[in-house]
Amino acid sequence: LSVLVLLLAVAYRSMGSPTAVGSRVSPTLPGPAPNAGDPAPTFAHERYDGGTFSLAEQGIYVLTFWDTLNRDSNQAQRYFAQLAEDFKGSGVRFAAIYIGDAPEDSGNLPYSVVDDDTGSLAAMYNVKRVPRVFIISDGRVYMVQNDFLPVNYDLLRGALEELVSLESQTGSADR
Repeated sequence: LSVLVLLLAVAYRSMGSPTAVGSRVSPTLPGPAPNAGDPAPTFAHERYDGGTFSLAEQGIYVLTFWDTLNRDSNQAQRYFAQLAEDFKGSGVRFAAIYIGDAPEDSGNLPYSVVDDDTGSLAAMYNVKRVPRVFIISDGRVYMVQNDFLPVNYDLLRGALEELVSLESQTGSADR
């Protein structure tokens, strides 16, 4: 019986990938909400430097959830900083939300640092593992990127360029 279960499990996993390819439909369930197209929970939370970071229903935001003990989070920092620098002056607001404590050297960064020591923001955004990135436009989740890695930089940059271009054409980031 256990051999049969193992064979069925292998067959099931080989039928698809996390994305649909051609006419094959993936058996993988969507990620935990919120997903692209879902309303983005709004919040105001204290920044590491003592100010407040607010996510409102208007505007373009990039949120990344990190943990100082996560190797991928630590490797992504310079790429997230570069992305924030690339869009400086465009109106896009960036925040790194640390589950637990933010690192001591969080000053002078081109993005806000938020210390989610209670886990309330991680719960609000249903973050079960890090890193996880959300691009939000006018109150709706535009893109979710799990496992933000340096190779995802171009994908995130392209999505932001599209949103900023739409906003400049229409006067808002509506899709």
